[in-house]
Amino acid sequence: MEDKLLPAQQPRIGFQYFPDTMHYRNSDLIRWLPEVQSLAASWVTLYAPDDHAIPEPFITGLIKSNIQPILHFHSSTSKPPQAANLKALLKAYSSWGVRYIVFFDRPNQLGNWSPAGWAQDKLVERFLDIYLPCVEAALSCGLSPVLPPLEPGGNYWDTAFLRDLLLAITRRGYSSLLNHMTLSAYACAGNHPLNWGAGGPERWPSTRPYFTPNDSQDQRGFRIFDWYLAISNAILGRPLPVILFGAGCHPDEISDARYPAVSLEAHTARHMEIAHALAGEESELEDIPTEIMVCNFAPLFAAPGYPEASHAWFQVSGNTFPVVETMRNWALSHNPITISSTSASGPGRFNPHPIAHYLLLTEELWSKQGKSSVILRTFLQKFKPAIGFSPAEAVFARRVTIFGNLQSFPEVVVDQLTSAGCLVERIQEDGTVIAPNSTEL
Repeated sequence: MEDKLLPAQQPRIGFQYFPDTMHYRNSDLIRWLPEVQSLAASWVTLYAPDDHAIPEPFITGLIKSNIQPILHFHSSTSKPPQAANLKALLKAYSSWGVRYIVFFDRPNQLGNWSPAGWAQDKLVERFLDIYLPCVEAALSCGLSPVLPPLEPGGNYWDTAFLRDLLLAITRRGYSSLLNHMTLSAYACAGNHPLNWGAGGPERWPSTRPYFTPNDSQDQRGFRIFDWYLAISNAILGRPLPVILFGAGCHPDEISDARYPAVSLEAHTARHMEIAHALAGEESELEDIPTEIMVCNFAPLFAAPGYPEASHAWFQVSGNTFPVVETMRNWALSHNPITISSTSASGPGRFNPHPIAHYLLLTEELWSKQGKSSVILRTFLQKFKPAIGFSPAEAVFARRVTIFGNLQSFPEVVVDQLTSAGCLVERIQEDGTVIAPNSTEL
């Protein structure tokens, strides 16, 4: 164990963890908690499955380390979770110390509805029909529900959707629920300046849903919260607290052709500007209001095949974006206190393959042949690999042995593992080994 220093007064910084639900083992906590702490974060957002709980040791391990988890259920609007079924999960999470729960994601996007569901009238009302029971279940368990983040702009313009949503909640007589709720927003700046859209609709009155004049600005940037707070003030007479997701920018991004692509230098500088502003330090940003509870930056890591992989701060190659080291140094230099942790990765690098050897096979094959197959039994005794059923988990292994044919794991899986830097071999069910440099049984 190695002593690390962190700010005594942590700013409102958080991170998205993995964009999946498969990395909640104790080894994952040991691997990633020091990284989160070294970046001065006091929040982390976790993808939460509908049908089972994230393991208690993972949740309590974060909370004991003063990291508050935000659980985000990416539930389907076509098959929404039943509030009664959710209650057992929510009660457990509440008893473990979780406070904030998000139900659904980007309900203003066509892709998050069935074609028939999107085509029907009164989309916001129908969303509330499936959303409000989840909110009431969360409140009954002592949790604080968060309105789902919307796609900035989006198929149903996000500011219009939010306005209609708050009006509908009030009209239905649920205004009291809003006293316990929090707004959320995706605050990616694209390649816009960080102050793009600052001041909201009061400063940019000519901007309308689906139309932003060339001499105006809109909510599609880091300052999206200015627009959402204005809507909250207009409808409720008060600002609701806000949680930001996906804040900052992505390297090489060009969302607006009038501005240059985001270089690695700009990527670092813009995230540090946000960190300075959140900490109340001198910054070129206009003030970030106190209603902003936490600003969650991009995912720490994402396996190949996930859209987030290109802009995760820790890359599959083992490299880290320069912002990682810059933010660590900043964190260490501000009012340090001592905490105990396993060491975070060194400058510019981290170990992308903490698993030495992974045996990848299907659950069906394991249940049928796991104990009876002489080939499998011999392999396990000789190599003692980790055993699993997930290609997304296998990318963390230095060596991956696939047991099964192309029907079980097609070549695209091999390509993804190889691109992640894994040494890959395949064993057919008859014992044939397919790999240029694998060890024979």
